[in-house]
Amino acid sequence: MKRIAALFGASILAGCATTPVPVSPIAPAQAAAPAMDAPAAPRAELGSFGFAQNGMDESVRPGDDFYKYA
Repeated sequence: MKRIAALFGASILAGCATTPVPVSPIAPAQAAAPAMDAPAAPRAELGSFGFAQNGMDESVRPGDDFYKYA
């Protein structure tokens, strides 16, 4: 049983092996180029969405009938 577990574990680890990706050398002109800054991300804004409270019936308790309350 231990042999089967060891064989199973070895096959799982072998399946995770990766081959190295070749790295291309960087030309000296590219290495000296200044890095460009990424554009600033737009700021989040609140829209006109949400829950309209003007249609609520506050005479009904939310625990009794939430549909009528809301």
